[in-house]
Formats: sequence, structure tokens, C-alpha cells
Amino acid sequence: FSFTLALFVFAFKEFGALVWGLIASSALLALLLLGLGAARRQQAQVLLGCLVIASIMAAIPAGEYIESTFMDEYWRLGYGAAYEGVSPLAPGQSYLDASFMAFDRTAFIDVSKGLGFMKGGHLYCVAPVVSRTTRASNASFWVTGVDCCARRGSFSCLGSQDAARGSGIVLSDSDGIFTKAARMAQSVHGFDILPESQILLLVWMREPTLYAASLQASAMTFVGITIIAFFLLGLCLGHCAVQSLPQRKF
Repeated sequence: FSFTLALFVFAFKEFGALVWGLIASSALLALLLLGLGAARRQQAQVLLGCLVIASIMAAIPAGEYIESTFMDEYWRLGYGAAYEGVSPLAPGQSYLDASFMAFDRTAFIDVSKGLGFMKGGHLYCVAPVVSRTTRASNASFWVTGVDCCARRGSFSCLGSQDAARGSGIVLSDSDGIFTKAARMAQSVHGFDILPESQILLLVWMREPTLYAASLQASAMTFVGITIIAFFLLGLCLGHCAVQSLPQRKF
């Protein structure tokens, strides 16, 4: 169980085919053990084979959950580029490979141009990163948050007070909600409406590298808890299985 779980969580991203191959090999060995036990009428061997197969089947969904919840985002941030001193006037398409961004001293988050897009009972909030010194006709960089703004004209999401004193983690907007909000804000506040590919969405925080480390730490914590829980469950099942075996008389 521990081996399969660790493979999914920490190796699946880079070695997916190898991970599946190792899991398939382990399952085949367990089936062989089960088959030999059945042929020899060795109930203990059959039970052991069943427990190994059950542990593999349990580890796969647990590993997939932890990998998708924590490690997917961790690897995405790790593979992306980190930029410092970015001008808020720069075109967004120049930083499509970014995972971390820190702006120059002219940058600030214009909370007066914040906007909330309502969906599913939540306000998806955006506000543009703009220049203190130069008025621009467009805004490529948008800070995001949830339920931390009004529908128009305010934005109070955590860590967004000063763009020159923090960094942004580039957000993967898979469902496109924040992108829709940013394009709506561009229209409402008189910015040029940019193509979706030129809009970079950010989650603002003072120490973004700590966020990446926290993802890995959370994954390791979940792995540890899951292994301990399955170990205790395995002890109970193993004890019950042993008690069910016929006792030998000496």
C-alpha cells in the first residue's frame, strides 16, 4: 500500500508509464501468490494475496486524490518560470510560462477597478495591476480572490494592498470564471479587451514560495495519515483473517 501510494503521489507526474508498470507487476505477483495458494489449498497464502490486491486497489484512488489535490499544483509551480521586476505595462503574452511574478516599484493593484463576477453563490473577484506613473489603455495582469469584493469598485482580497510588496502566483483558471471576470472588468472600466490568452491571473501573497512548500508538506502529511490509517485497518483485517483460519493441532 505504502509503495503504491508513494508512487502515485511523488512519481506519477514524470514517470506515469513506469508507475503503472510497477503497479501492474505488483498486482500480477499478488495474483500469482493467490493462485498458488488456491492450488495448494493454503488459505493463509490466499488471504495474503487478497490483502495485497486490496491494498493496491485502495492505494490507487488515495494516491490519485492526493496527487490531484496537492502535487499537481506543486509540480505546475515548480516547472514554471519566476520573474522579478515585471512592469505592469508589459504584455501578458511575454510571461505565459510564468508561475511566480514580482512587479517593479511602479506597480499597484487598483482596487477601485475591482469587479465581482457572481456564479454559484460566490463572487469571483478581480482587480488590475497597473502603473503609478503611466496610464495604460489595457491591463494584462489581474489579481484574483473569492468573496472579497463588491460587484464593482472594491477589492479587499488578502495580501492585495500593495503590488510592490508581494508576489503573485499565476493561477490556472481551468473553468475560465476569473478570465470572464477580468474581461468584464476591462469592458466596464474602459480598458482594451484583450484575448483570453493575454490575460494573466494571479493569486497575491507575501511569500509565494512558502505556498509551494506548503503544498508538498500537505501531500506528505496526507500520505502519512493514510498509511497509518491503512496499517491499522490492515492489522484488524489480518487479525480477523488469522482467527478465521482452521487451527492446526499438534
